[in-house]
Amino acid sequence: NSTIQAFDSKTGERKWQQSVRAPAKSTAVIISGVAVISTWGKDLVAFDVRTGKQLWRAPLSMKSQVSPVYLRNGNQFVVADLSGKIFSMSANDGKQLWTLTTNQDDQRSSPIVLDDGKAQKILFTCEKERLWLISSSGKIEKRWPIQGFVTSVPWLTNGMLFLSFNDGGLVAYDLK
Repeated sequence: NSTIQAFDSKTGERKWQQSVRAPAKSTAVIISGVAVISTWGKDLVAFDVRTGKQLWRAPLSMKSQVSPVYLRNGNQFVVADLSGKIFSMSANDGKQLWTLTTNQDDQRSSPIVLDDGKAQKILFTCEKERLWLISSSGKIEKRWPIQGFVTSVPWLTNGMLFLSFNDGGLVAYDLK
């Protein structure tokens, strides 16, 4: 039995506790009073942060351990599971907007959002040596080969993408 809990930041008292079907291996994304997590129970789950009430549950094809990201373009949450599929779910009700099959299983690194002020894109790394740039509508815009297995969250600053690999290596890619 796994639980999600919320605590008062001033008093440390628990505000609410909610059971979920399987452990959450991701960090919650919180947007406009809604917390969204991916779980090993093959789903993406949204909760009201004030009350703990479950707002919706969206199915994935396999368990997930990556944190979802929010895209204001389309008002959607995007997450990958360990089957190599990437899902977009409506932030309003969890209904699936699109799915992309990457044929790159074992997705372990949380995505990041690239935002140029006009459009938002999602940057995913797959453990099987590939970097993906995906539009907010689920179209693959670019793929790059990378050397090694990325298992941490990518870091982007000033157009430079930094990737940490499971062998301890750190590589920078110029995305400009």
